[in-house]
Amino acid sequence: MSPSRPREKFEAWLDQIHDSDDEFAYRSVYAAYLYASGGRGGNSGEAEGRRRADGGFEIRAGRETIVLADDAERETLAAHMVRRYCGNRYPDMQAWERQQHEWYVADLRDWT
Repeated sequence: MSPSRPREKFEAWLDQIHDSDDEFAYRSVYAAYLYASGGRGGNSGEAEGRRRADGGFEIRAGRETIVLADDAERETLAAHMVRRYCGNRYPDMQAWERQQHEWYVADLRDWT
């Protein structure tokens, strides 16, 4: 797999989450990140992580699913998510999620 292929795969999946989950995408993205970074299966309601029989890992976030070949690809996805969402603006994904939630709540207050 060429160096750009995983990036393209990750970007397409994340873009689909944003397209389908709209203002709640940040919740699905963060839950998916927790599965990608931890490598444990489970279901948070926002996302689901599952170890595959072939050694891969599958993450469903919102209505979108990504299949990762192995732990190396899963860890690469987690690092990609940190670069995309945190950049040099947030120290970690938890801080990013917290800020997204604050903006969401502020937007709700503006509607009332």
